[in-house]
Amino acid sequence: MRGDHIGIHIRCCDFLSDTRNQARFGAPNVDYFRRAIELLSTECDFKTILLVSDEPDLAWQLIGKDLRDYSGMQVEMNPGTLEEDFCALAASRAVVLSNRTFRWWAAWLGTALRNAPVVFPEPWYLDRSMDAKGLAYPGWHPVPR
Repeated sequence: MRGDHIGIHIRCCDFLSDTRNQARFGAPNVDYFRRAIELLSTECDFKTILLVSDEPDLAWQLIGKDLRDYSGMQVEMNPGTLEEDFCALAASRAVVLSNRTFRWWAAWLGTALRNAPVVFPEPWYLDRSMDAKGLAYPGWHPVPR
């Protein structure tokens, strides 16, 4: 199954618990992930979505069930270590990012190694005073959040 899925990163921890981070970065938004899946589904025929999160149980409750019901695809949670999650995203056939640079690197590897399509949230930062120049790698797809 590895490599033949859409890898989705859902950041929960400090995005949900810290109001400053919510104002700067935003919290997980199921509509963003739905739009990303729609976009990627026009490029490839995916059967599986692999969710990667710092809080797998919470991510499943917030978004996982909805994505399964919405997309009709099999949705799996990767309960791996940080390193395993990184590798799972890098091996994905396509990647949907949350706005964190650590996962950005996993998506970049997927693009560099296999030309994997990548979706990122636009704007990257909700706080428009923060500079996001250079985060949109050429060929990646911005999706409004």
